[in-house]
Amino acid sequence: MNDDEQRQHLEDAAKQSLDVFEKISANALSLLSSGGGASLKALASANAFTMQQTAKTLGNIARAQHEASEKLAREPSIARVIAEDEEGNLETFFISRAAAPAPFLKGVSFASYRSPAGRLASLPPGESLNLRRPKSNVVFEVVERALFHPEQLPQGWDSRDTLFQTEAFGPVTVESLRRLFDEAADAGKIEDALDVLLREEEALNSIVDKRRKALLKKMGLRDQPILDQFQDKIFRMPINSRAILLGPPGSGKTTTLIKRLGQKVDLEIIKENEPDEYALITRMSGGGEPHTNSWLMLTPTELLRTYVKEAFGRENIAAPNERVRTWVAHRRDLARDAFPILRTGDGGGPFIMREDEATLLPEAVSGTQDWYTDFDDWQNQRFWSEFVDAADQLTGDADPAIAALGSRLVKAVASARSEPVAQGLFRLVALIAGVRSLLSESRDRSDKTLRKSLNLQVNSDKEFLRNLGHHIESLGEPAGDDADDEDSDSDEDDAPRNQQPLMRIANIYLSTLRSQARAAANGRKPRGRTAAILAWLGERVLPETDIEPVGRELLLQRALLRFSNPVRQYLRGIPRRYRSFRQVRREEQRWYQAAKAGPHVHGLEVDLMLLVGLSLTKSMVRDVRLRNLGEDPGLAALDRSAGLLRNQVLVDEATDFSPVQLACMAALAHPAADSFFACGDFNQRITSWGANSVSQLRWVLPDIKVEKIAIAYRQTRQLLEFARAIAAISGEEPVLAKLPDHVDNEGNAPALATGLHDQSKLVRWLAARILEIEAAVQPNPLPTIAVLVNNRELGKPVAETLDRELEARNLRAIDCTDGRTISEANEVGIFDVNDIKGLEFEAVFFLAIDRLADEQDLYARFLYVGATRAATYLGITCEGDLPESLTLLENMFIESWS
Repeated sequence: MNDDEQRQHLEDAAKQSLDVFEKISANALSLLSSGGGASLKALASANAFTMQQTAKTLGNIARAQHEASEKLAREPSIARVIAEDEEGNLETFFISRAAAPAPFLKGVSFASYRSPAGRLASLPPGESLNLRRPKSNVVFEVVERALFHPEQLPQGWDSRDTLFQTEAFGPVTVESLRRLFDEAADAGKIEDALDVLLREEEALNSIVDKRRKALLKKMGLRDQPILDQFQDKIFRMPINSRAILLGPPGSGKTTTLIKRLGQKVDLEIIKENEPDEYALITRMSGGGEPHTNSWLMLTPTELLRTYVKEAFGRENIAAPNERVRTWVAHRRDLARDAFPILRTGDGGGPFIMREDEATLLPEAVSGTQDWYTDFDDWQNQRFWSEFVDAADQLTGDADPAIAALGSRLVKAVASARSEPVAQGLFRLVALIAGVRSLLSESRDRSDKTLRKSLNLQVNSDKEFLRNLGHHIESLGEPAGDDADDEDSDSDEDDAPRNQQPLMRIANIYLSTLRSQARAAANGRKPRGRTAAILAWLGERVLPETDIEPVGRELLLQRALLRFSNPVRQYLRGIPRRYRSFRQVRREEQRWYQAAKAGPHVHGLEVDLMLLVGLSLTKSMVRDVRLRNLGEDPGLAALDRSAGLLRNQVLVDEATDFSPVQLACMAALAHPAADSFFACGDFNQRITSWGANSVSQLRWVLPDIKVEKIAIAYRQTRQLLEFARAIAAISGEEPVLAKLPDHVDNEGNAPALATGLHDQSKLVRWLAARILEIEAAVQPNPLPTIAVLVNNRELGKPVAETLDRELEARNLRAIDCTDGRTISEANEVGIFDVNDIKGLEFEAVFFLAIDRLADEQDLYARFLYVGATRAATYLGITCEGDLPESLTLLENMFIESWS
C-alpha cells in the first residue's frame, strides 16, 4: 500500500470512527435525559413479599445502566477492530471501556472490553480469537485495529494519538482524527500556494510512524484503556484463580489488577459469558456483602493507595476507602475490632502496637515464615495440652456425671489433636451441649457466693466501688509480659463492651475474688495486679470458709469452660498464648531482643497472631459442615471473623510485604473461590521483610500461579539500561525487561551533579534542569516531576527554596513528604523516597544519593526504585562524590539535557 492509499484508508477510518463516536454519545445522552432504565412500573403486578428485593434489584440495574450511559457519553469507544471470519467475511467491532452501547448500525458490532469479544482489541493484526456466538463458535482473525483516546471538542468528537495497525501498514500514530478528516474535506477548497504548503507540512506531521508515548501531565496511574495481548490474557483468568504478576517497573501490573477487578465485578458481563463463574459468585454472596462490594485491594503505602484510586474511577469502579487500604491500616483494624489483640477504649486485647517497636531480632524480621511456623506449632501444642489437662481434671471429679463427661472428652481430645485444627474443633463442638448444662449449674453456685460478697461491701460503703476504681487507676496499665496468666480471668466469657464505669469496677472486684479463690485452691498466692488489688481490699473479700470451696468450683468451671466453646477458646486465647511463647523464646534468645517489651508489640508480631486467627476462620468456613454460623452456638465466635472474608483480594506491590503478611491477605479471600491476585517485582522490594523469592510466595499459597511479563512501557531506552546496571551492581535479579516494539523509545541519558553540599547550589541546579524539561516539552505544559529526598525533614526546606527559585516562571514546588499529598499540574513535588513505590513521573530527581548510601544498607534498591519512577528524565545529585559502588556507571551520565 503506497502513501496515498494509506492516507485515504486512514481518512475513511477516521470518518467512520468519528461518526460512530457521535452516534454512541448521542444515544447515551438521550437515555440519560429520558431517565430510561428498569423500573417497578414495568411489572404487571408486584408481590408484596418480594417487592423490596425486586425494587432493590431493579434499582441496581437502573443505576448500572445510568453509570454506563454516563461513561459512554464521555468516552464512546476505545478501539475499532476489523476481523475476518473463517468464511472470509469482514466484521467491524467498536469496543468500549466498560459497557457496550445497544447495536444501531448495520454491519457494525459493539462490545465491552470486559467481554470475550473485547479481547480482539488487544490482539495485533494476524492473531486469531475463538468467539462463542449464539449458534456456534466463530474464529476471527484480526485484520486491522485502531486504539482511540476520545475527547469531545467544541467542533465535535476527536481522538488524539490514535494508533492504527493493519496487515498492510503500521503501526502509525495519527495525532488527530478530526484534523485528518477535516484536511481531506477541505483539500479541494485551498487555492493559496502558501496554504497548500502549510497544509501539506501539517499533514506530514499528523501521521507518525510507530506508537507515540504520551507525556504524564498529572499524577496518577497512566491510563491504558487496552492491555497488550499478554496482560489481557492474565486479567481474564477465572475468578477462582490465585496468581501473582511479576514484572519490571512500568509493565502495567497495577493496571492489569484494576482491569481484572473491573471485569470480575461486572455481573452482567459474567452472567452472559461465564455461567460457571456466575454460579460460583452467587454461592459466595449468600449472606454477606453484594459481590460488587465484596473485594479488598491492599497497598504498602498511603500515597500509592491515593494514587490508584483515580484509576478505579476511569474503569467505572466505586472504590471507597474501606476497599482500597494500606496493610498497616487494615491490620490495625483487624487486631482492634475483629480479634482481641490490641487494646481499645473499652477493653480489647492485651497489646499496644508500635510499628517500629524494637522487640525483634534480625532473624525474625528476615525469616517471618519460619518464625510464624515456630509460633503456630508451639501455640497449637499449648492449646491442646490445656484441653488434655482440663479433660483429665474432669475425669477425676467426685461427681459421677462430671467424671463420665470427662472420660468422653479425653477420647475426643485424643482424636481431635491428631487432626487439622479446624476438624479437631468441629469434633469438640459436637459435645458442647452436655458441657454447658454442667457449667451453668456450677456457675449458679459460685456466682451466688461472689455476688453476696459484692452486695455486702456496697451496702456497707456506698463509695466502695468508686474508691476501688481510684485505686485501680493508680495501678496503671497491665504489664503485658508480666501479667499473671494463672490467676487471670482470661478464660472467662467476655464481659460486655461499653460497660458503665461502676459495672466495670464491680466486675473487676468479682474477677479479683475469683483469682484469689483459684489461687487458694491451687495452693498458690495471688500475684501481679490481683495481689495489689487484694492488698487494698484487705478483709473486704470472701470469708475464709468460702474461699477454697469457691476456688474448687471455679477450677471446675475453668475446665468445663474450655469445652463449652472451643472455637472461641482458640480465637480468644491467641494473644495469651503468644505472650507465653514470646517469654519462652526470649529466654532462649530466639526471635526476640533480650529486653522485656511489656505490652508493646511490633507490627510483624501482630501479623503472626492475625494469621493464626484468619487461617482457622477460613478453614472452618471452607468446611462443608458450616452452613450458618448463627445457628450453632458453638460456632458463633466465628461470626465476626467470617464477616471479614471477601470474594476478591488484590495486592499491589506484593513484594514489599512479608510472607506472613501475604498469607494474612490470602486468608481474607472467601474459600469458595479463593480469589487472590497480586503483583510485584522482587527488585523493587524496599522493606527488610519483603518477600524475595517464588518459594516464599508458594509458602503463602502452594498453588499460586506465577505470571511474568517483561515489556516495560514506562522508560526510555537510556533509563532502562541504567536500571539494568543498578540491579547488576546491587546483586539483584537481572532485569529481563524489554522495550515494546514499534514505539519511539529514545530519550535522554540520566544527568548527574556532584559536590552539591550547599542547598543553594543544589536548588539552582534543580531549577535549571526543570526549566530545560519545560522548554523541551513546549507547547505542552510542565509534565509530572518528583524530587526524592532521604527523609521527611528535608522536604520542607527543599520545597521552600526551590519554590522561590521557580517563582519567576510561575511554577511551584510543594512538600509531599507527609506520605499523603499529591502534586498538581505545574507543581514539582518533593517526596520521601520511602513513599514512591508504584508511582510514575515524567521526570525524577534523586537527591544526595551518597548520603543515602551511608545511611541505608538497601540504598541501591532505593535507587533502583527511585530511578524507575522516571519515564523520560532522571537526575541524580551527590553532596560529595558518587558512591564507590556506582562509579562503574559514571559513563552513563551527562551534565544536563540542554
